[in-house]
Amino acid sequence: MKVPEKHRAIAHLAVDGAEIEYFSQSRERWEPKTHDHWSENTQYRVKPTPHSIDWSHVDARFIVLVGFPDGGAALATEKPEELGDTPQFPLSANFVNAEYFTSFKRGTVDWKDSLVLRHTEATKTLTKEQWAKIPTAYTFAAADSDGEWYAFVTEPNKGTKYWNTENDVWFFLRPDDVGTLPDVNWKDSLVLRPE
Repeated sequence: MKVPEKHRAIAHLAVDGAEIEYFSQSRERWEPKTHDHWSENTQYRVKPTPHSIDWSHVDARFIVLVGFPDGGAALATEKPEELGDTPQFPLSANFVNAEYFTSFKRGTVDWKDSLVLRHTEATKTLTKEQWAKIPTAYTFAAADSDGEWYAFVTEPNKGTKYWNTENDVWFFLRPDDVGTLPDVNWKDSLVLRPE
């Protein structure tokens, strides 16, 4: 296998077990390198690793682990509203330095990609509170194969990757509008509005 000179250092890391990604020009994103070929004109990198922490060591009020431009990392009681030049949190958020915890492991991700949410047991269906935020004309809800949720007037039929209806009347459900949506297999996601 011939490796161009400019990629030899990263190729050595791959031999040592590092996960390598290449930048796909056609898809405009980083993808896993799954072949032995090294192209002179392709960008490669070691796959960035996220920050991590043993959440069982952390008070349940803290739900977010996030990095900052200065290299620091903190736990917060609320999610940032936006990233911008630095994460912007609600004024009511509380923080603690993540490095105070021995289980904190610094990742290699850029701070703008560092947001880690505390895992919580996912709900399996929409709550009554969420249904109350969906117009009453919509009786069914389901996720498609990419995890996006929709409400439907009539019962949809399962396609190959998404649900569809004969009248194609649907309503996109945004987490910002209805809250955290269930993380379930799309084929098992169809739910009926509760009575």
